[in-house]
Amino acid sequence: MEGPIRVVCAANDAYAKHLAVMLTSLLRNRKSATPIAISVIDGGGLSPKNKARLRRAVKPYGAPLDFLRFDNAKLKGVTRAKVYKRYGKEAFYRIFIPELFGRHVKKAIYLDSDMIVKGDIARLWRVPLGGAFVAAADDPSAAKMSRKLGLPPGRYFNSGVLVIDVERWRRHRIATKVIRYILRHAKDIRFPDQDGLNAVLHGKTKRLPIEWNCPAFRSHLHPKLRILHFMTPKKPWNRNPRGKRLYLQYAAKTVWTDGAAEGAAF
Repeated sequence: MEGPIRVVCAANDAYAKHLAVMLTSLLRNRKSATPIAISVIDGGGLSPKNKARLRRAVKPYGAPLDFLRFDNAKLKGVTRAKVYKRYGKEAFYRIFIPELFGRHVKKAIYLDSDMIVKGDIARLWRVPLGGAFVAAADDPSAAKMSRKLGLPPGRYFNSGVLVIDVERWRRHRIATKVIRYILRHAKDIRFPDQDGLNAVLHGKTKRLPIEWNCPAFRSHLHPKLRILHFMTPKKPWNRNPRGKRLYLQYAAKTVWTDGAAEGAAF
């Protein structure tokens, strides 16, 4: 695949610093010479100060970072979903990734902010989709959620790591279909985008090994994990989950300044 590895994220001011830590871990663990281009979806929740801080965080690694403006009017009606207040509007942005790029972009990797990337992201980029719309790893609640959504047993993925066939997604209007599903099930949906993505993309998804999206509370079972994901409300900045020490190691290496003390870590 020609062009850079396209990494897409979404954040607001509450998660900006943690996004910087995730991106630092990703860039420090790259092995391939393939360029990485980072895009952060911004629906108005990022201050100019934090945008500048994010750019400075990745500058030492030579990775360009831009911001994709998102029109929150696309989420009209979604606020009826009871989980909206818990997760916020940023959780829905990933659904629209293919619509935010031009036709020249064929593929993208979406990553949540509450992660540490230990593996070379180029290996994930090279995963062949083989006609699938997306590649994703199973969610810890797959057994229960697959029953709830009427899917085959255990076939329910976590949307924190997505390798997206941008062209196919756009051509089949997946964003429209997912939002339509969320609106129809607004009263009983449990996970905002995730339930909709699983329902719409059933049978069109490639399974990723759990090492590419490993829940922190199961990290001790996967010594060769490549992405550690703090999936639960227990985050390394507010509690003491498994993997906190690793998060703190990368936080100590993350540049997070206003420019006056360039190179200082937070």
